[in-house]
Amino acid sequence: MTKPLFWIRRKKLYVIITCLILSVVITIQSGLAKDNGIAGYSNSSGEGNCTSCHSPSTVNSGTGKIEITHNIPTQGYTPGTTYALSVVVSKASCNLFGYDFVALNASNSSTGTLAVTDVASTKKINSGRVNMTHVLNGGAASNSKSFNFNWTAPTKGTGIVKFFSSGLCANGNNSTSGDYTYTTSVEISELANPSLSLIVSSIAGSPFCQGQTRIVIPFNLSGTFNSDNVFTAQISDEKGSFSAPRELGTLASINSGEIISSKPLPSMIGTGYRIRIVSSSPSFVGNDNGLDLIIKNCSPTGIDNTGKKSSFSLFPNPSKGNINLTFYEAYQDLSIEVYNIGGILVATEKFSNINPNERLSFDLSDDPHGVFLLKIQTPKEVLTKTIFVE
Repeated sequence: MTKPLFWIRRKKLYVIITCLILSVVITIQSGLAKDNGIAGYSNSSGEGNCTSCHSPSTVNSGTGKIEITHNIPTQGYTPGTTYALSVVVSKASCNLFGYDFVALNASNSSTGTLAVTDVASTKKINSGRVNMTHVLNGGAASNSKSFNFNWTAPTKGTGIVKFFSSGLCANGNNSTSGDYTYTTSVEISELANPSLSLIVSSIAGSPFCQGQTRIVIPFNLSGTFNSDNVFTAQISDEKGSFSAPRELGTLASINSGEIISSKPLPSMIGTGYRIRIVSSSPSFVGNDNGLDLIIKNCSPTGIDNTGKKSSFSLFPNPSKGNINLTFYEAYQDLSIEVYNIGGILVATEKFSNINPNERLSFDLSDDPHGVFLLKIQTPKEVLTKTIFVE
């Protein structure tokens, strides 16, 4: 029996609608799969990055960034030790982030052991290489997202390890367009001598004064240092950063001991200073003292520091010890006393028949560096001024 033409057309319409529905479902599922991290896109050798699926295809464009942060010491990892790692992806106005990460040895094979510490954000995929990546919606955050996990360093003799990561900043438009991809890598050395350690013990005296010297910095060590070794004490900036450390003092030694600072503390007031010790032979960077130190503005004990600043000028300040004074009026005679931070008299000078605007000079370069108070006695008044000798 021949079927009516309208039934055939209706069946054809059902087929078309069914195909369209399946197409939409597949597209949605495909889009969701992109939100769930996949391995093989860390931007390491043999792998792509997030631009393989997301556009635009230009890497590291725009104002976003990706960083790999860790607590591995500057001198390198200790084999078998577990460290905390983070991949931080950030870009203003983004609300969904993703990443892929690998740790590779010189043969471009996965090395060490990766472990998930935040199941809400990260997962591990073993697909030949071991990758850490995000879970579905694990990167939902405003402006930035930190993906945290652990890495246990490989066995001794592995040598240099390289971390690679590709990160995605998505705009949440339910498509792969308008997203930004950022890449980064970090090279980590193996600690040449894991038995070495330099630990600064408790430092007494905080809060300290600007420019103060003779700070006692005790330290303990383990391991073997060479006979020509010199230990150097360094101080951080007021925020605890050693990106540009300042030297405080040195000690030629191979044993535990203490360094007494000969160079002045920074003049910048702050509450987050740290002190560490480094060695020269072998070259090794020790841990800092572990507690924040305070540097403040101090006035020497028992001495007024409120002299008339308008009656004379002093320069340079800070100085290397050569001090110049110019008085704006004549004096038949005057005396100058210099006191250290503890109020102890360390130097005296006397001058006679001083003319207006005449320059007077005296030298403190042979004295310890630090903060001093200048006390000037004229026939009619006492003037004071704080000076810094570097």
